[in-house]
Amino acid sequence: MKAYASELYDIELTEDSIIMTIIPKKDIDRQFAREFRKRANSLAESTGSHRFLLDVRNVRSVGNSGDRFIYAYKDAPSTGFKKTARVAMVKSPEDMSHEFIATVMSKAGFTYALFTDIEQAEAWLRN
Repeated sequence: MKAYASELYDIELTEDSIIMTIIPKKDIDRQFAREFRKRANSLAESTGSHRFLLDVRNVRSVGNSGDRFIYAYKDAPSTGFKKTARVAMVKSPEDMSHEFIATVMSKAGFTYALFTDIEQAEAWLRN
């Protein structure tokens, strides 16, 4: 079920309200990540869903390593993103642009996992 839709990203909630899927429609930089994370966190508070599937199979992560560190250690916590939340990031197998942000988020204390198979990501989120 669509929880939010825009030209830049969609947010969907599974029928059982367990998994919130964020689908960016443009490449992700620090500012854009802050924008959709803030909306997703707000929806998570109202729905009780703190398991996020970030579907980045059609977009790339852009920006420098400094931006990624600032996002992980400053921006994400300031948007209300809880370290108790779980994030499964699903990327295209050939796209390596998301590897670094997933690593930095994990090192910052967030439960973040990277997948190339959406069904495996969903199963991980449900466990």
